[in-house]
Amino acid sequence: RTDALLEVSEQRTERGEHDAALVLLNEALAGLRERGDPRDANLGAVANSYGAALFRQARYGDALERLREAQVALAFHLGAGDPSLALIARNAADCLRQLGRFDAARTELLPSLERYRELGRDADVAESLRAFGELERDAGNLAAALAHFEEGRECFSLAFSSSHPALSKFDRWIGDVHERMGEFEAA
Repeated sequence: RTDALLEVSEQRTERGEHDAALVLLNEALAGLRERGDPRDANLGAVANSYGAALFRQARYGDALERLREAQVALAFHLGAGDPSLALIARNAADCLRQLGRFDAARTELLPSLERYRELGRDADVAESLRAFGELERDAGNLAAALAHFEEGRECFSLAFSSSHPALSKFDRWIGDVHERMGEFEAA
């Protein structure tokens, strides 16, 4: 039942029916919680999906709570160094950034970035650097933001190619920081 609810919620999300997806995720999570095992791997998977859905609706505090629940459940099964937990930590850092809790976001994000570097996962390193760039930009540390975005762009191009269309996102973020710094020609 949980798998079915999760699958249907993903389909609803793809169709833009976000409220309907949240209802299904809530039902799945409630059923799993009734079992009374906070370390249930299924609970972790559903809580993670629920957190992502709440993030898309800009419900950052609620999303963070679900991601924390996912971390507890999945850490028991996956082990602390698992890349899936690094992804959940990065998503939690994005929530913390949106909530203006920049120091907590840095603390959450740094081990995630370091884990991806250890694994040599350039695409995940790039995405973590994107998160760090947005964090530093929002915290007003523009030079640090620029450095993170530029390094993220380089890692992304190593993971894919120097002509990948998604690099335009990094270019936009880099240009935005240059503009905020008053460097209009560079922007």
